[in-house]
Amino acid sequence: MGKPAPTTDAAHEGADRERIHAHLLELIRSVDGIDTAVVASVDGFVQAQVVRQAGAGERLAAMTSSMLALAGAIGRELALGELQVLMVEASEGKVEAASAGEGKGATVSILLPIRTQPASDEQADD
Repeated sequence: MGKPAPTTDAAHEGADRERIHAHLLELIRSVDGIDTAVVASVDGFVQAQVVRQAGAGERLAAMTSSMLALAGAIGRELALGELQVLMVEASEGKVEAASAGEGKGATVSILLPIRTQPASDEQADD
């Protein structure tokens, strides 16, 4: 028997993304009000997503990256310490965004819109 083929970083990344996607689907299925979830790199590129409309994940990832960077800069300017969570409240729900990791070593951002009013389109697409 030969040795198994070495795994590549790309193979690990693919497996990680599939595992994260499965967790996002489970989150959406188990928590009322969440119908969209995006995990992105801190520079705004989608790592995993479950979204209601095509292209939304990429747009949300880019916007989240900018919002987290700006909120972090405001916190530093006011000497409030490292950003923990960014929340946006709107008339029909809230959006929570956070960076995973420590300070400048953060590797991903997570975006979770939580609806308090039903959306017109109830189907979540992956």
